[in-house]
This record gives sequence, C-alpha cells and structure tokens, in this order.
Amino acid sequence: MSRILLLDSGWSYEEVAEALLLDDQTIRNYEKLYKDKGSDGLLSDNYVGCVPKLTCEQKVE
Repeated sequence: MSRILLLDSGWSYEEVAEALLLDDQTIRNYEKLYKDKGSDGLLSDNYVGCVPKLTCEQKVE
C-alpha cells in the first residue's frame, strides 16, 4: 500500500522503486492492480506455491 501512497504524494515510479528496492515496472504493476481492483486487490495474496522437489529424506535434513 505504501507504494501507492508514495505515487500519490508525487514520487516518480523510479523514486518509489529505489526506496522500496523494487524495479519500476513492479511499481507500475501495483498501480495498475490498484486502479483495477482497489485496495482489496493489493491486499489479497493470490500466491500459489508449487509442488516441492525435495525428497522426504532431503526435507528431514
């Protein structure tokens, strides 16, 4: 959410990206998501993990 607030305060994409250690395209993507889906879109976590590639023995280690 801070990325959107910084943009709203007049910061450039590059300034926000540098401050948050992200690239400016990521900031643009967050802004688009905010415009499309609002704050709920930014706050939802739609991460889908993958099947682990470790064997059971490797996990135990």
